[in-house]
Amino acid sequence: MLTSNHRQRPLSGEKRSPSTTAPMKSGLVSAPVLVLVLISIAFTSIAAPKKKRAPRKPPKGPPTINKQAEQLAKAIPVYTPNSSEAAARKQVEQLIHLLSATNRDNISANTSLLSTAMDFRKDIGDHEQTITMGAIIKAWDTASAYGAIKRHHYTGYATRGRYAGEPLVIENIVSQKVLPECKGYVGNMRIVPKSLARKQGDTPDEREQAYAIGLRQVMYESKTRAAMLEREKSKVGPLGLSKAQEEARWQAAVAATGDAYTRKRPNLSLSAQKMGTPSKLNGNRYGLRVEVINQSTHPTEVQIESTIVGYTDNNNKIYELRKDTRTLKLRRSQVLNYKIQSPNVNVFKKPLVGFDPKKSQKVIYRGFTIVAKHNGEVVDMIGSDARLSRVASGDYAAPAMISKASRTGVAVETPYQAKSKN
Repeated sequence: MLTSNHRQRPLSGEKRSPSTTAPMKSGLVSAPVLVLVLISIAFTSIAAPKKKRAPRKPPKGPPTINKQAEQLAKAIPVYTPNSSEAAARKQVEQLIHLLSATNRDNISANTSLLSTAMDFRKDIGDHEQTITMGAIIKAWDTASAYGAIKRHHYTGYATRGRYAGEPLVIENIVSQKVLPECKGYVGNMRIVPKSLARKQGDTPDEREQAYAIGLRQVMYESKTRAAMLEREKSKVGPLGLSKAQEEARWQAAVAATGDAYTRKRPNLSLSAQKMGTPSKLNGNRYGLRVEVINQSTHPTEVQIESTIVGYTDNNNKIYELRKDTRTLKLRRSQVLNYKIQSPNVNVFKKPLVGFDPKKSQKVIYRGFTIVAKHNGEVVDMIGSDARLSRVASGDYAAPAMISKASRTGVAVETPYQAKSKN
């Protein structure tokens, strides 16, 4: 017997009987029920709001190459004469541990990492860097070949190869009898099986004699770098003269020439070169090396305005990264070099949003302009390209200046457009 509200389909030949109950249309719900459902849904959405999904944490992975290189750079010792040999052995073990912890299994990858680490060590000379890197890579490779590295630590015992089971020794490449000053230098350390270690009375072979030449160059380089640092601390110029001595020589040249230097227009040669891009090593700054040559036959006093220029990537609007103005006293045929640096480029990113209508935040190096003046008159100017040369010559307005006061707001804009010539 059917209990549904739908009428049973009559059989063939059967008459349909009238029904007193009207059938319900499929898919329709009565109005009171619909109202109750909507009220329930609204109440549920108000009473139980959706929980905000917590932001995903970045996956933990190995440190980047710069972090690894920075950590490695801190462990690289600088050459110090007559340092301790025992301390050098511990330093070699620590450097092997740091290289192994990076999970780099080939020499080229570790050499690249060590080269990046050396970029953090401005206190180590070029030749010393080469000798130190070669010794560290050779020590790591020897320890790996003998199976003397377990869980990234140097064990001191060979577990593979012909000398398996034999202890390893960290000793000087060039003996103390030949170069006692280098006994505690990491670049003069090597790893050998104990049976192959240097014995008392052994004479240095040809390889050790050749290596001693490189170590002597490290010693000489270290002495000259120390002398340069002392000269910088004492504020001595590149010619080895103090500022007072340079001033006296210039005054003597002026006295010999007379007052002609104040009247004659000097003949100058200007040049500049970009010294690097922003990085953590240089404090995120652009650098510029400026060279001024006095090609006149008399001494002169000039004012040099050097500007490092940047531009936006959207509207190509130029602005000033750094402007340096200084007075130079040059003798006849004197060459003078100096360096200037921009501020940390990150200070420009916020005001550049208001400077460029398309909200550019990229700090891009465009070039430089250099203007030389004598008694207030422009005597020479250069730019890194044709556009900036016209800026230096005055055909175009100066680049916009973003001062310290405006670095928290909108830049002070100078329109970059051709000046009207009357």
